[in-house]
Amino acid sequence: MELNELLLWIGSGLRELTVREMEAVLEQRRPPKDQFLTLEERIKQVYGTILDISPAGSVIWRSPSVAGCIPERKEADIGMAGQDPGDEVAAALDIRRAVLDAEESLIGRILGAVFPSDNANETGLALKQLLQTRRTSFSPIGKLDPLSAHLEIALACLKTCKSGGGSGLGVLSYARMFFFDHLQEVAKGLSAVAHKTQRQQKVGPLILDLFSDDNAINAMFWCNDQVRMSIDQWALSEGKELDEVCRRWLYKSDGVALLETLFQDQDWPIWKPDDKAMLAQLFPKGDSAIDRSRRQRVDVLGYAAERIARNVLLARKSSTRAYRTSINFLSQYLSLVRFP
Repeated sequence: MELNELLLWIGSGLRELTVREMEAVLEQRRPPKDQFLTLEERIKQVYGTILDISPAGSVIWRSPSVAGCIPERKEADIGMAGQDPGDEVAAALDIRRAVLDAEESLIGRILGAVFPSDNANETGLALKQLLQTRRTSFSPIGKLDPLSAHLEIALACLKTCKSGGGSGLGVLSYARMFFFDHLQEVAKGLSAVAHKTQRQQKVGPLILDLFSDDNAINAMFWCNDQVRMSIDQWALSEGKELDEVCRRWLYKSDGVALLETLFQDQDWPIWKPDDKAMLAQLFPKGDSAIDRSRRQRVDVLGYAAERIARNVLLARKSSTRAYRTSINFLSQYLSLVRFP
């Protein structure tokens, strides 16, 4: 449901998304549908009781107090029908949805009279189909618990990377800068969960995909030569962003700690049988803690390093930003190989 997606990113996102960025997220997470109103218009006219658009163009809460009024739903409720949450804001939205459904039912009767099924034409069928796409879903309205919310956003970030950046650079920039933070929160949450759900079991493949999928590697660690700007402008924007992403995964202590947390227990339900066999070979349990930590980072990031090297070495012509990006990543990776 669109509203739940908006609540997810506004409530658990680590920075505000513009209307355009939010549209890209919604298109990625749900198949695009014909709408009578643009997202900006829907926010103002349909969700205006709880959401608003800031002067900077970001989707925000109507009031800071609204966030505390949104009921919490369980991970099991994702995409499933639920009961009335009993909250005043949610109840008002339920009433609004009931009114919209009644209006659409009335319009449907009128269309049925004008365009009977035995004499339907393209216009009538198109209008009926458009009405069906507008029908509001009866999924439970609310925000997810913190663990499920961070997991959903982490999955969306990975999907953005694997698609090569999605529909906009703003979403890719968010994925680069905050995928790590969301994954870190997921790791913390999973450590306190005795039994992993089906969606939580995606964490293992999530990590492996980030460092084994060519599109994900390029989106996360490689520069975009399609955007025209001077090298100085690039160094202060994407170049600075890539440097921070690289340092965090390869060098900084929180990156080391995150990989150790995710790989320290190969018997976690997040790992599939084939993954467990590969991990046991890569990270023998007999190694010392220091050697195991180094091997984890070296082996997990090895394919990414090879991919980055191929990007610049096999290219007929490489830009200055490409050389800087590759040198930055490979120099930190090589220091990781040489020193624990």
